[in-house]
Amino acid sequence: MPISRRQYKQKLKRCQLALTWLAGALLCVCISWIPTASAQDNLPFLQEQNGDYLAAIKGYQALISEIAADQGDFSRALIEPLMGLSRSLMATGDYDAAEQTVRRAQHLYHRNDGVSAIGQVGAIKLLVQYYLRTGQPALADQQQQFAYYLATRQGYSSNELLSASYELADWYKETGQYRAARRTLEDIIEQYVPQNRTVDSDNDDRAYPALLAAYTRLATITRLDGACCSHKKLNNAAQLLETREGLSSQQKIELNLALGDAHLLSGNDEQAIAYYRNAWYLSEDAQTNTFDAPREIAQAGVLAKRDPTHEVWIPRTERSMFASNTSRNGAFSNQFRQASFEERLSLAGQPPQSFTLPLNNKDYQVNIREAYTDSQEDKVQSMIGAPFQFNYQQLIHMLPNRLQSPEDLAAIRIEMEFTVAADGNLVDINILDDELPANLRTMMRTVLAKSKFRPRLVNGEPAATERVKMTQTFKPSV
Repeated sequence: MPISRRQYKQKLKRCQLALTWLAGALLCVCISWIPTASAQDNLPFLQEQNGDYLAAIKGYQALISEIAADQGDFSRALIEPLMGLSRSLMATGDYDAAEQTVRRAQHLYHRNDGVSAIGQVGAIKLLVQYYLRTGQPALADQQQQFAYYLATRQGYSSNELLSASYELADWYKETGQYRAARRTLEDIIEQYVPQNRTVDSDNDDRAYPALLAAYTRLATITRLDGACCSHKKLNNAAQLLETREGLSSQQKIELNLALGDAHLLSGNDEQAIAYYRNAWYLSEDAQTNTFDAPREIAQAGVLAKRDPTHEVWIPRTERSMFASNTSRNGAFSNQFRQASFEERLSLAGQPPQSFTLPLNNKDYQVNIREAYTDSQEDKVQSMIGAPFQFNYQQLIHMLPNRLQSPEDLAAIRIEMEFTVAADGNLVDINILDDELPANLRTMMRTVLAKSKFRPRLVNGEPAATERVKMTQTFKPSV
């Protein structure tokens, strides 16, 4: 029986609805038949995240065996569970097994994506941890540099490469390689500026907001390296406060505080106060934690005296980046030479000759010497202490035997109390534990007297703060 056009359209619409419903039903059925392997695959990761590393290890091992049996020993799908297994092994202290596992993951990256695969950076960072935890920081340094090299090979945009450059600079800074950190940051500035140069700009073409982090890091590293006048590293950044609108209010506050800190440690108190005052007025809430208490500033100090009558002699076969002093005549000077003052600062067998207040994000507790050396042991110096850091061998030298073991060192807590004056100097210093060795108490009192903190601000003006407390510890990192 013929049907009308209207009836035809109604039937067509009902058919379309039926087909839509059927497709949805079939999709639900298909989903219900999907194996639950994905949930099982995620279980070891969840166990790892919850700190149940032994269960995670078993789960990852089972998953790796299953994937290898199904897809082969060189499947790319093995990489992630291998990485998880390595992390979990590292967390349990099974470092050698963790290293072997992450090497396998890195090999699969090479096999599937090429030797310059950027994905292997995660594996490289695990190798950095392995070398640090097994006392091989010089090899960790090589891996960190390789990770940066991979970033340069990817043809990244300037911003992505900028991030990798900052990461390398931070590694150098936190392992005491201040000259390398400075070179890396200077390279960032040199490479970034030409790409953003404006022909008709009246402003200094080095004053770009994106370079703010480079300049503030340079100022910090200059101080940690023992050089003066760190505020000069911020001259270009300071122009951003007057000539450009690219900075947010928070960035302006941070830049003013960085300039204030740099001038304070350079002895330019009036300029420091002016920058601190600017930061306070820029803040929407002048009662924030940024201003209501004194703050530590990354810095370094020398405890040794430049005494020309004090001589230290070292074997002539030892290489050094510092020029030696004029040698004396005689057989003795044929075998030994007089150490320079800079060399004396790092030699063992004497009390601590210097200190740093690094305010590091990582607790690596090593300084990797940038001078050429024939020995890996000479290349790396162990550091210890928080918040103030010292040469480990020098600190051990001044302690009695009963305090020299890692366990005894970790148990030391030096409670200190002092006043932070309005000019940032620390005065009225008291070491509250009389049972500590006298030379240790004297050293910490000297360290505090040679330090400066950012003073608190009251209505934008620096103010003294009494009875500030600080605890110094010496817990080894491993």
